[in-house]
Amino acid sequence: MKYRTQHLALFFALLMLLCTGCTGKESAAETPAPTAAVEASSPERTEQVTISSGVLEQLDMDMAATARKLGLNNITENEDGSCTVYMTEEEKAVILEQLERTLKKEIDALPESGLWPFLDKIAVSEDLKTVFLYTTEDRYEAQRDSTIAPAVYLPCLLYKAFSGENADRFKQEFIIRNEQRIEIDSFRYPLPKAAPSPAPAD
Repeated sequence: MKYRTQHLALFFALLMLLCTGCTGKESAAETPAPTAAVEASSPERTEQVTISSGVLEQLDMDMAATARKLGLNNITENEDGSCTVYMTEEEKAVILEQLERTLKKEIDALPESGLWPFLDKIAVSEDLKTVFLYTTEDRYEAQRDSTIAPAVYLPCLLYKAFSGENADRFKQEFIIRNEQRIEIDSFRYPLPKAAPSPAPAD
């Protein structure tokens, strides 16, 4: 899907920012093998963010594998399938700023994408937990048009993951409003997972 390609492209751009230390230095491919002196002068990455295996799965990302390909040593894979990203304060600030800017751009572009003809306007609350979709009642169909949810949720989830919040619990409330701003529908995303059926009694 187009929206998945967009947030994957953003993800790789963020990794390249980490690769260059956010300062425009040489890329990992151009940098010679580190010596003890170089390692000693490496920036102290006091900020760390752990992204769970569940969030990585939702984002369809293998950060550790990509980090290895890029020669990054500030992203580690943990035994439980999660990964930890180590950053300087500057790197984290640059990444969050880039994520916020790109997130806004992606959200603003959704009504123009043509993928959801019902959509006139979209707005997201500051905490990213509430999404307002504006349409007309005659053009909206809940079962069909709820497919917009991942296009909004995935880039927001990526931001939440890097901000250090508990991204595993991140959900969004989608509120659909008509031209008079009257609510005509609402739903939550992701949908709660169905509980397993109880085992039959012996």
